[in-house]
Amino acid sequence: MEQLRRDLRHAARSLWRAPLFSAVIVLTLALGIGVGTTLFTFVNAVLLRPLPVARPAEMLHLHSSWEGEPWATTSLPDLRDLREGTTAADLFGHASAFATLQDGGRSRMLMGEIVTGNAFGVMEVEPRLGRLLGPADDEPGAARALVLADAFWERELGGDPAAVGRTLRLNGQPYVVVGIAPRTFRGLMPGLSPDFWVPAVRVGEIDAAGQINSVPGETGDELRERRGYRWTWVKGRLAEGATVAQAQAQADAVMARLAREHRLTNEGKRAVVQPLDAVRLHPQIDGVLAAASTVLLGSAALVLLVVCANLANMVLSRAIGRQREMSIRLALGAGRGRLLRGLMAESLLLAAAGAGLGLLLSRWATALLLRALPPLPFEIGLDVGADARVALFAVALAAGAALLFGLLPARQLARRDLAEELRAGARSSEGRAGAWSLRNGLVVAQVAVSMVLLVAAALLGRSLVAVRALDVGLEPRRVAAVGLNLGMHGYDRERAATLLRELRRRAEASPGVEAAAIATRVPFDVNQHTTQVFPDSRPIVPGKPGVTVDTTDVEPGYFAAVGVPLLQGRDFDSRDADGAPRVAIVNQAMARALWSGGTALGRTFRLSESDERPATIVGVVADHDVRAVGEAPRAFVHFPFAQRGNTSAYLIARAERGEAAPLVQGLRRLALELDPELALTQTTTLAELQSVTLYPVRMGAMLLAGFGTLALALASVGLYGVIAYAVARRQRELGIRLAVGAHPGSLMRLVVGRGMRLVGVGVLAGLALAAAATRLLSGVLHGVGALDPLAFGAAAALLLAAGVAANLLPASRAARTDPAVVLKEE
Repeated sequence: MEQLRRDLRHAARSLWRAPLFSAVIVLTLALGIGVGTTLFTFVNAVLLRPLPVARPAEMLHLHSSWEGEPWATTSLPDLRDLREGTTAADLFGHASAFATLQDGGRSRMLMGEIVTGNAFGVMEVEPRLGRLLGPADDEPGAARALVLADAFWERELGGDPAAVGRTLRLNGQPYVVVGIAPRTFRGLMPGLSPDFWVPAVRVGEIDAAGQINSVPGETGDELRERRGYRWTWVKGRLAEGATVAQAQAQADAVMARLAREHRLTNEGKRAVVQPLDAVRLHPQIDGVLAAASTVLLGSAALVLLVVCANLANMVLSRAIGRQREMSIRLALGAGRGRLLRGLMAESLLLAAAGAGLGLLLSRWATALLLRALPPLPFEIGLDVGADARVALFAVALAAGAALLFGLLPARQLARRDLAEELRAGARSSEGRAGAWSLRNGLVVAQVAVSMVLLVAAALLGRSLVAVRALDVGLEPRRVAAVGLNLGMHGYDRERAATLLRELRRRAEASPGVEAAAIATRVPFDVNQHTTQVFPDSRPIVPGKPGVTVDTTDVEPGYFAAVGVPLLQGRDFDSRDADGAPRVAIVNQAMARALWSGGTALGRTFRLSESDERPATIVGVVADHDVRAVGEAPRAFVHFPFAQRGNTSAYLIARAERGEAAPLVQGLRRLALELDPELALTQTTTLAELQSVTLYPVRMGAMLLAGFGTLALALASVGLYGVIAYAVARRQRELGIRLAVGAHPGSLMRLVVGRGMRLVGVGVLAGLALAAAATRLLSGVLHGVGALDPLAFGAAAALLLAAGVAANLLPASRAARTDPAVVLKEE
């Protein structure tokens, strides 16, 4: 230990005597560590940070599953039966929700969570103030209880302890604040930051949001009584000594019984039980996030590799420049191991300083990226604080970097005969192949890594351009949308329909509006609405689910408003009122999927096996993208808004000319004129919603382009350093060449040619690596292949141009060598 302290003190003094060298090393290393740590911070927040509950290893997930929906939500009656029959685990339900807070004559939209009464008890979460929800709060007839998030309590209520016991109005109903959640508890959906929690018994007053499957079946006066209304995610805690396999077996038995007793809603349904750490957001989303995280963290690792190669060149250059000093120390009795430990001690000190500065840069970059998140109708609540996992990641990066940029030069220097070089003089080391080949190899590695990053960025950029050029089947830039949830304000179906009709009439009369309509869902909306249909053209097999399709309810004129052409049949009209025969309009994808042998017009389908009111198809519209740009055509059915009725809807307006953005505030003003207390769920254009779906590709392209640019700059600096070093070492040779008649231009070609050979080898190696690496991106590319020649060619051309630029300065310096000065020194 004492020896280590002496090595570190000597290393610190040595670095202090070379402040410029030390500063450049620390700053460069901090950049590489900061990039990697920033990305890992987000990966940690989304995929790795456990839920803030006691003993998370005991927690589990339970998904309902059936053909076509392997990872679905569960109905509240099913959850009650599962709780009673699955004694190996204590299960609870939760779902995201939106509610309107009425406060002092104004309304605001809040995001919260609906939880069953046992949720906080199962998670063993303790309140910061007051109490949390309990089973008694979840009983019919119980007083309306509300738990507030700590952040909301401090932000909106000033952290006043008297808030407990206060009454707040949510969706027009009085809720009593019974407690404040602890600061560390940010809800059950990673990435979201709820403002409140209410018991599941209130699901009729406060609508659940997210993945909702409304397979028609048993109905009740309240949503909580509907076994066919699946809206809640299920988690639980294993009983002492129980296993996930035991919980799965018990859940299987319960679901088998429910399938027999409630065939209409439960036949073919089963449960899937998994440990908590097996699912982060959703099984179908987690894989995509994990793949994207792997690509981005891999890219950051490549940037750090380029940084280390650059630093290794710098450290090696300094070590060779200090060879006389080391030779003297060796001659005075210092062991070779002591010299190498000193070099490694310097590397460790530089790495530690780089890690500290890198963490500071990471905090700044994290805040910057948070501000770049897409506009959404709810707050993103990522916990991006630096925990022990992030700190250990930064330390691991620093330690790995120290080994990479410190050990290679130290090992290379260990092979040199320093005593012989001391006797021979400084010029004896000119042109030594060992050091020269290592420096060349480091430059080649930097160029190859830069090539991989630039190709990946070019592919994503080309994909983004291709996606934006795709025909999505409608005209997003000309359509504005304002979302309203009138049920949150106490409107029943009749009052809501009256307000929506008047709102549409006023919108149609507004300047600049070509057409207006009402719909419960708009293209590219984050909420998904699906149902199952049973075509009358196919025999119904008991227990076999129908075809899952996306749905929306629309008013007449909707298709003209969004720019989707009607290909066959008619639009909805006054004939399709409430109580009239059920009708529907489908898209081409649904017509092809269900009636590929002929026209879909006049065909019928049912919404359940026993549905006595089949829907008749009266029109077919063109396909358009529903959830995301560039998706495969998705089966989509439109129902008349008047026949189904809804208190939640969008007002849609089509601009007469140009873009619809100027219409948004006008539509908002029209809605508030009709009811000043309305809290609008969304005010946007379809183009903005479309942009949100492209955010992952756009952000990925920007990050990889940034990484590639950084790597290219570092590689260029490294190449410049190698060539400049070579020119300096060959000063005598170049002077003699000029003295015997060589032309300066030939010297420039000689120097540039030597550097470009390194670039050429690096580009070729990078092409091979990129061809293998970019296959990881094939799943997110649209309109461009993973081996797109234009992307590869553009990256290669950029690297070659940067190589020429990096070589020109030392080459011109070589051409200006004064032979008289060189010969005089001889």
